[in-house]
Amino acid sequence: MEAKGTTQYIEEIRHRVIRFLLIALVISIVAYIFSDVIIKYLQKPYSGTLAFYKLPEAFFVKIGIGISTGLFFAMPYLFARLSYILTSRFLTHPKRYALLLSVSACMLYFLGAFLSYAILLPQGIKFLIKLGGQSIEPMISIQKYMSFCTVMIFGMGLFFQMPLILLFLGRVGMINYRMLSSFRKYAILLIAIGAAIFTPTSDIVNMLLMAGPLWLLYELSTLLVRIFPKKT
Repeated sequence: MEAKGTTQYIEEIRHRVIRFLLIALVISIVAYIFSDVIIKYLQKPYSGTLAFYKLPEAFFVKIGIGISTGLFFAMPYLFARLSYILTSRFLTHPKRYALLLSVSACMLYFLGAFLSYAILLPQGIKFLIKLGGQSIEPMISIQKYMSFCTVMIFGMGLFFQMPLILLFLGRVGMINYRMLSSFRKYAILLIAIGAAIFTPTSDIVNMLLMAGPLWLLYELSTLLVRIFPKKT
């Protein structure tokens, strides 16, 4: 019976992943059609001109924009399904908690993406261009620029899930406030490593622009776990 239940559980996850990919595919096709509009929207944080240096580069940029947009807007479906699966296995009244968890996840996801687009990207781009000085004219590849934007926006949206993940683990008794407090110095190290991985450039400024909000999110998560301990 236990093996059968595990098999059904894995099969359910597989079906959800397939649906997620199908949703992402449909959105990606639509996004590819409107890729010029999306590119103009992503170009707003940078006032200069973007260029492509290889003949197929512009085409691959549009494909990349389509795929990235599809995955980005399909994530709320994945949040909703994961919320239901996790709450049904670990919490009582799963439907109520699943709705609260999925809505909160979507809000934090889009909030993180918006803050990245509205604050982190403009400030990071402005600083990096100033580093070149007045004697150096920036000639930025559109492929590199779009990759930078999508990774920053997508990455911050996902990183903003930290409070919910840690709060959920705290509610089911896997972690507590003392553990998070004692783990703080290691968390800061992991955040720095994560920021270095998700930041396309190697400069310290963009790493700090991403790591700073993540550290604040960790502190918020610690506070939430202290306020809402394990549910008895």
